[in-house]
Amino acid sequence: MLKVWQVVQSSDILEDNLAYRDEWKKIKLLVNNEGQSRLQIFWIKAHQVDSDYCLMTESQKNNRLADQAASKAAREASPVASHVVESWRHFTRLHWIWLCKLTKLISDKKREQSVPVEQHIPEAEPSASSGQQVDAQFRNRFCKWDWGIDSAAYEWCMQVQQCNPPAKWNHSVDMWNKTVLFLSGIKWRTGDFSVSIYALAFLFWCRCGFTPPTLIKGTEGNFHLLVQWLRQILKELKKLGIATFPGDVSFCVRSTMYANQYFPCGTFKGGRVFMTHDERILFARFVAALPEGGKRAKAWAVQLHSLLS
Repeated sequence: MLKVWQVVQSSDILEDNLAYRDEWKKIKLLVNNEGQSRLQIFWIKAHQVDSDYCLMTESQKNNRLADQAASKAAREASPVASHVVESWRHFTRLHWIWLCKLTKLISDKKREQSVPVEQHIPEAEPSASSGQQVDAQFRNRFCKWDWGIDSAAYEWCMQVQQCNPPAKWNHSVDMWNKTVLFLSGIKWRTGDFSVSIYALAFLFWCRCGFTPPTLIKGTEGNFHLLVQWLRQILKELKKLGIATFPGDVSFCVRSTMYANQYFPCGTFKGGRVFMTHDERILFARFVAALPEGGKRAKAWAVQLHSLLS
């Protein structure tokens, strides 16, 4: 404001595009007396003591009077009556309160799973068009997955197809042999991407289909059981000096990952495994139907009997 006044004071003729030109012209005529300005403009702490009128300086009191006069003039010059504005404010506040209550109601309501896992695979043979729609749906939902990549791109396989279990192995030898055979059939490709051990666990269930023994309490009969079983087998094979994944890949036991979906701890960084199209669709169905969107590890504790039923 001071800069504008300096321009007004030094100009003989005010510019046409000057904001509030007429008002500045009146002020200039009123304050000028024989070529000398009687108007002083300076900054004051206007609202520092608004709560106590007695503590105000003379300048602060004058500023309050000016604010009151300006507010009154603005209300009188308003094209809309003050009572109409107040009614708008009232209904806006009522609408705001309603929105707050609605938001709280939605956040408090637990998200319910609309379609259970076991109902995702229809009994009737789907038509070609519906199958294409499902493919497109999951390709869009999990666009970072390996859709449409030729199997020839997955070149690395585990060299050992069969080996004896460790001397202190306390579980079924037959389960050991089946799991080692499963791992030897996994095809890998390397690059700047990752795959979760949870994807391998689902693939294990698709191809082997047996329930391993419980290694950790609380995982009986649910998907975590498969993950813990594969962890144990990978650990034992590593002790035996058998490579179960490419050298460029590192298995990070405590690392989570995100690829259009949160995956709990257990990430193979630097590689991915081959899945057939049908296996990937089944895995996409499983992941998409996880409780609470699979955002926490406990959401993956789905009962094994419902995975492919």
